[in-house]
Amino acid sequence: MGFSFVEDKNLWNNFVAGQEHAQFLQSFEWGEFQKAYGHQSWRIGEKNGQKLVGAAQFFEHYLGLGMSYLYSPRGPLVEKNKISPLTKFIKEKLANYGTLFCKLESQKESALIDQKVIVTSALQPAFTLLVDLQKREEEILSYMHQKTRYNIRLAGKKNLTVKIIKGQDIQEKELADFWSLLKQTSARDEIKLHPKKYYGLMAKVLGSDNYFLHFYFFIVYFGEIPLVAGSFIGFGDTFTYIHGASSDKYREMMATYLLQWEAIKYAKAQGFKYYDFGGVNPLDKKDFEYRIRREGISRFKFGFGGTIYHFGKSYNIILKEKGYLFYSWIKKLRKIF
Repeated sequence: MGFSFVEDKNLWNNFVAGQEHAQFLQSFEWGEFQKAYGHQSWRIGEKNGQKLVGAAQFFEHYLGLGMSYLYSPRGPLVEKNKISPLTKFIKEKLANYGTLFCKLESQKESALIDQKVIVTSALQPAFTLLVDLQKREEEILSYMHQKTRYNIRLAGKKNLTVKIIKGQDIQEKELADFWSLLKQTSARDEIKLHPKKYYGLMAKVLGSDNYFLHFYFFIVYFGEIPLVAGSFIGFGDTFTYIHGASSDKYREMMATYLLQWEAIKYAKAQGFKYYDFGGVNPLDKKDFEYRIRREGISRFKFGFGGTIYHFGKSYNIILKEKGYLFYSWIKKLRKIF
């Protein structure tokens, strides 16, 4: 027993994909995508014999001025009493002079009582909405808001075509259509986008012939006009909605509702257990993780029924105390000026 670096794809994914409500952000493939995009990444595992019993994938993010932090999205996947030895391993093997802290998500506070930690807002949404795909389609529909069911039926009468493209089959035209819709959505809703190459690289790296992880574009067309698009990842027992975009035109056709319903049906047909809407606001507006900018999209997602899932608090484990204080001071100055 003990922590070590892991580069065996099957060993890693067999453990990570086997978790309940499996998280693609900890998958081997997501690590390869982050590497391709320029982030250093490491996979740290704990073995018992030939099997993994714990895993934590980290990515390095630069803060400027020679400072950086290590980030484990939706991780680490370790027992509570293993946080201390994991932190020790990181300090010995990963943390260089400028690495100020580790950012962990989905860990309980009691697991970190012997660490120097700061409770902080999560980079990933702390809450999401899960639809149980083990239910019959009629039952899933029955849990939706009446207006949502009406809009799904309305969209079904509008001669819309839903194109499902597996990652390895995504062509330049589909990427161009997706990017066009993203730009319209960004301008309309004031949403910050990644560069176009980010989405193309995601399709290329995650869209390769993977056994564990499957990447998709869903695009709704009215004739040749793209109205709505979404990117999705299937991993383990979970099918997750990643990015969404819609046109400024023909919004009365309710294509956004059709996109989600077709994705839910597809995920169910493929044998996934959960459909994950990729993040929503908590119900309590006073919650630390509530964001005004998510109100509209959360309201839309809640219409599909499902169960709210809380990933837990996000923590920064401090590795360099003086450096972290300096970083915090710089952050405050930036807010003021």
